[in-house]
Amino acid sequence: MEEGWEFWNWERPEYRVLRDAYEKFFFHTLPAWVAELDPDHPYWPSSPSSNTPFKETNSQVLGDMHYWDVWHGRKPFTAYRDVYRVS
Repeated sequence: MEEGWEFWNWERPEYRVLRDAYEKFFFHTLPAWVAELDPDHPYWPSSPSSNTPFKETNSQVLGDMHYWDVWHGRKPFTAYRDVYRVS
């Protein structure tokens, strides 16, 4: 969902209420519930996500990312080797 707002032109004014509700629920309400009910397990708001709402959602250096080119771009599996790697 975050990626949709950041990259897929979901910034139409009528979507703002949905974006605000999404941020409130996934970045405030759910983390609080998880912390209270299951403090031994981490919470992650979305995937991909940088853990900062709607900022660098599919970053190779923040949070987690999805490399779509193998599936949707029909690149070979070896294309994963070209994705950023931390050494």
